Amino acid sequence: MRTYGIIGFSVGMFFLLITPTVIPSAYTSVALKDSQQESTMLPEEIFCGTTEMPDLIIEDLLILPGSHPFEESFECQVKNIGDTLTPPDKFIYISVTVRWKIFGLFPLIPIREFRGGTIGSGLAPGEIVKITFAGTANHMPLFGFYSFYCMVNPEHIIDESNNQNNVYTETVLFILGLTLNSWF
Repeated sequence: MRTYGIIGFSVGMFFLLITPTVIPSAYTSVALKDSQQESTMLPEEIFCGTTEMPDLIIEDLLILPGSHPFEESFECQVKNIGDTLTPPDKFIYISVTVRWKIFGLFPLIPIREFRGGTIGSGLAPGEIVKITFAGTANHMPLFGFYSFYCMVNPEHIIDESNNQNNVYTETVLFILGLTLNSWF
């Protein structure tokens, strides 16, 4: 009798966490995109920098297969949308905070924090670099929806024309420690 209670509780929690997000949205992509990007820009602050500076943004969160089965690698795709090369003597850093989305809706509890970076070789205008920050060996969450809050140049080491566009947010579903990429 106790076994049935544990199984019922587990199934109930599964539907409680999955139902609010999956059923209404009926998504088709591998990872859910968060429709509410974190934005701190006012309309008059959209572009307030000079045109002769680099400007770094995070274009995407990439979840790639690892070197072994049931392993994944997590990367941020960083792009320089500015007019000049980033300084070759300065590193490009990212910081990533993973937050659990309670009931698939509210990203409240920070679970993991990661940092990553590249060797300072200079990033030309329009050039893209992929920065690996974690893998499943880094003890990714086991189950549920999690928001990845990614920020490039968090300490403002590189002078940019616009620091307001350095944040990227994406929601990812984990099942048994792996994202949907590994399951389907």
